[in-house]
Amino acid sequence: VHETLQIQDGHIVIGQNSGDGTNLRNYIKFGRADAPKAAIGFLNDTGNGRGDILFINSTVSNTSAFTDSDEVMRITHEGNVGINTDIPASRLDVRDGFVHKSWSQPSSVVTKFERNGHCRVALVAANTSYGQVDFADNDDDNAGYIRYDHSENRMGFRTNGASNEHMIINSSGSVALGVTTARYDDLLQVEGTGGESAIAVIRNSNNGSGAGLLLGKSRTNSVGGN
Repeated sequence: VHETLQIQDGHIVIGQNSGDGTNLRNYIKFGRADAPKAAIGFLNDTGNGRGDILFINSTVSNTSAFTDSDEVMRITHEGNVGINTDIPASRLDVRDGFVHKSWSQPSSVVTKFERNGHCRVALVAANTSYGQVDFADNDDDNAGYIRYDHSENRMGFRTNGASNEHMIINSSGSVALGVTTARYDDLLQVEGTGGESAIAVIRNSNNGSGAGLLLGKSRTNSVGGN
């Protein structure tokens, strides 16, 4: 197998001339000629000229060239993109530390964020705007959503494409069901025009114990205490 650079029909081709060899790497390198620190490469890891596209970027400040371990991103021949991982298991796989898992990732996972520690996904909006996660289907671009309104510091939840939110948590932590604004300072407010305003407390059990709803006042850290 010979590694070559060819011009064919106006296209620049970097790679083996023929054959189905694997684990062959070809790079376009950047930086000093004697010690390049970055590269875009191709890894023929499947055979017959198929493989992954690699992005290399070394952060080491020395006179040595990059190594294969300096890979920061990969696009596999299946179309998966891995950031800080060379084995992306979803269309976008972002890793900031490996987590040992006892489960296998289902095929329905499109994007995965992984960190060996606290892991956060940030939606940043102006303080007069809102951040929102939409749940769409064939018929509606946001049949359901979770929205945080920064202008009011409130969280809203919508389902079934309704014009109004079904539940909100206001800036004081009060929860309101059935209305878009908590009318009072109660911790929980349920409001409606029919049976939907009822609260059902049900215990599914074969014994004689029934369901309970506790209403009490707490003092000295105990319910009903003086």
